[in-house]
Amino acid sequence: MNRDVPASGRNFAVRVTQLGPRGGVRAEFELACRQVILPVMRVVERSRPLLGGTLGRRLDGPPNGPPDDDTTDDGLDADDLLVLRRGHTGATELYDWWSTERSPVFRGSHNVEVVALADDGHAVTTWGFTDCHLVALRYSPLDAVDGHVLMETADVSFETITQIGHR
Repeated sequence: MNRDVPASGRNFAVRVTQLGPRGGVRAEFELACRQVILPVMRVVERSRPLLGGTLGRRLDGPPNGPPDDDTTDDGLDADDLLVLRRGHTGATELYDWWSTERSPVFRGSHNVEVVALADDGHAVTTWGFTDCHLVALRYSPLDAVDGHVLMETADVSFETITQIGHR
């Protein structure tokens, strides 16, 4: 593949790893997602009150003022979340993850890996998200009039992002 040609956004893989409270791997699964919306990678950290984050702190230094006022109802900015979307097939991985997050005994987290693939199948770029938590699971409307695909959307918070280019 010619490395000077931009990669297509249509080929990718998503892998989720459930970690226990001490970091050991409890489960791993692949998600067949139709769409992945990567978060905006800001220089200034946004307020994340539900997750104990800071307010307007520059990532490399002192406070930098209040963030913009475009947060969701739960205090999280949609641009600060990893969004995983797929057509509902009856598979329960996302529901199981939602159920695990709601459990009062769950003390672990998840890691998510998103890999952009070239048309020939080799990895182009990998984004790694650590200490992930499912903050919302949504389904598109069930509507007897319109015959649209039933979609599942998972909004995922995370602590860190890494990006690795594969040459």
